[in-house]
Amino acid sequence: MICVGYSKRASCDPNMGLLSLKEQNDRIREYARSKGWKLSSFYEDRSDSPDGDNGFQKLREAGLRREFDVVILLSVFRFLILVLIARRLITHIII
Repeated sequence: MICVGYSKRASCDPNMGLLSLKEQNDRIREYARSKGWKLSSFYEDRSDSPDGDNGFQKLREAGLRREFDVVILLSVFRFLILVLIARRLITHIII
């Protein structure tokens, strides 16, 4: 199984506060390790700007090419802006 991680800079998560990308990535690595999975790469969005989603775009393109099986992310809240796009993407890949 090919696993990748996704982290995003976000300042509005009331449950987790602001975690650096490094902290998010460390937690993602730990989760993968606990499942016996090896991460092949990380996709990161370093800006909380609406236009700062280059990492997500790269993740999306790699997903369409079926380069991985699982995406691990720390918080769906950090991913929330892109959830509808992700749902369409997943539906497209599965169908």
